[in-house]
Amino acid sequence: MSDKILQAIITWEDQGWICRDIALKCIRRIVNAPGDRGRMSIKYDEWQNLAHVLKHCPPCDTLYREFQHIPRPMIKSYFEDGAFWRYTDVATSASQWLQSFGDPTLELAAFWRPEILPLAARLRSPDPYN
Repeated sequence: MSDKILQAIITWEDQGWICRDIALKCIRRIVNAPGDRGRMSIKYDEWQNLAHVLKHCPPCDTLYREFQHIPRPMIKSYFEDGAFWRYTDVATSASQWLQSFGDPTLELAAFWRPEILPLAARLRSPDPYN
């Protein structure tokens, strides 16, 4: 219901930029979340929020640069320590957004494809050694 209301009053283009702003906030919360295990759920929630809004974000250099600020070990740790059933959502949404730039040689896309997509697929599998 709320999606229909938003669509009626906010243009598709503006919705994309609003999602970009939300994605920027999610990334900053991921990067700045406390590192102790008791607060890791903040990162998991933010990864899920980020995956949801990235689906609606246009290619944007500002968002790309912010995404690059997430340390690679932090990205990998989400997929190593996160909720198994959510890996595909996050990995796929981020991968599709990175592909929207049309340049597979972008540093983050070049990292994501060989490092994260296979890791997410392996961890999603019932047999992690498969």
